[in-house]
Amino acid sequence: MIALPETNGKGAQTFIKRIKYAIENPIIDDDKMILRLGIWQAIYPRDGNDIDELIKIFDSRMYMKKQNNPKYP
Repeated sequence: MIALPETNGKGAQTFIKRIKYAIENPIIDDDKMILRLGIWQAIYPRDGNDIDELIKIFDSRMYMKKQNNPKYP
């Protein structure tokens, strides 16, 4: 989990795009690497009024994804 306290939704989306790009375009020599990435976001104050509420929302979204996709790690 990464907290971005000094940003807004648009800044978080930019950050997520950069993370996805780095994961999708790794620097690898001859070794093979398989990565899986799941990204969820919880935005203050839209999704919760404090860190505990935001974590609860984040966790529930991750759990729902895992329930709906049995192959999810």
